[in-house]
Amino acid sequence: MGGWRQGLGVLLCLTCLGLRGQANRIETFHSTLLNRPVKLALHIPEPAVLARFQETHPGERPALVLFLPGAWDGPSNLLDEGIFTELSHREAAGANPALWVAVRNFQGWYADRKNGRFPYARFLMEELVPDLEARFQVGGNPTHRAVAGLSMGGFGALNIAARTEAFSRVLAL
Repeated sequence: MGGWRQGLGVLLCLTCLGLRGQANRIETFHSTLLNRPVKLALHIPEPAVLARFQETHPGERPALVLFLPGAWDGPSNLLDEGIFTELSHREAAGANPALWVAVRNFQGWYADRKNGRFPYARFLMEELVPDLEARFQVGGNPTHRAVAGLSMGGFGALNIAARTEAFSRVLAL
């Protein structure tokens, strides 16, 4: 897991805006497209960090960072390995806050299956991203979105960024 710490250190530079919230937590999102629950890990910046950001960036929407784990990793790794805790420390020290979400991968390359029975990329772009943007008042356009991934998730990040043009920043590790 040392690769997680080194690679995700690079991701910290992607945190560029903020949102309202105060927790690092696991959550379940029910997908209509996938017809199943999807496990998520969320990093939600502290209210004081968000207030500081809003003072220096009035009227700007906070960023959304979509993180796609590798085939043998999952959302809880970012909590278990202390990545989200490190984000909190960096934000408290002055880094711009952002909502980070890591999703379960189902070992499906973050792509839609050809037969249409498992539209994972559609789930991300049509269900999950719009829900998070509405719930947390983040993102809203490519300038305020980033996608990143590790290993299989790196492929997914490149693939989704190229096919949708919904992200202004992409990082594949």
